[in-house]
Amino acid sequence: QTDTGEARTKACSILWSFAAEMKNQVPVVERGDILPVLVQVAEEDGTTEARFKCVAALTLLAESLENAIPLLESGALAPLMDILHEAGPDPTQWKGQTASWCVGFLMNIAQSDEAVPTLREAGVVELLAPLLTLDHYQSLK
Repeated sequence: QTDTGEARTKACSILWSFAAEMKNQVPVVERGDILPVLVQVAEEDGTTEARFKCVAALTLLAESLENAIPLLESGALAPLMDILHEAGPDPTQWKGQTASWCVGFLMNIAQSDEAVPTLREAGVVELLAPLLTLDHYQSLK
């Protein structure tokens, strides 16, 4: 089991590195077979490093505007919103960086005008609203 988990983490690390290159972002999504795996790991893995790497990879893929709709259609939004919801409204209490990457994903995907209605309908504004309170301002710097 450890070997499988380790292999999964390494695979996610490679995909994260690959997604960091802007020129790779659209081709990775266009392939069609990578996105579902990233979403599956984000959904299934509890608090593992693999989950963190997949969320980071999804966030980087969202930097390319043409990926916004395919990312939403892949189901990437729900697990990332779940992670943020579970992390709670106080960023100073977040464990690890996964929730911060989820905020980054939402920020990136919201750059697409086409994606905004879906984000609104999904309740992203309500989810993020508590992060805007003055008490937490320092933690967001």
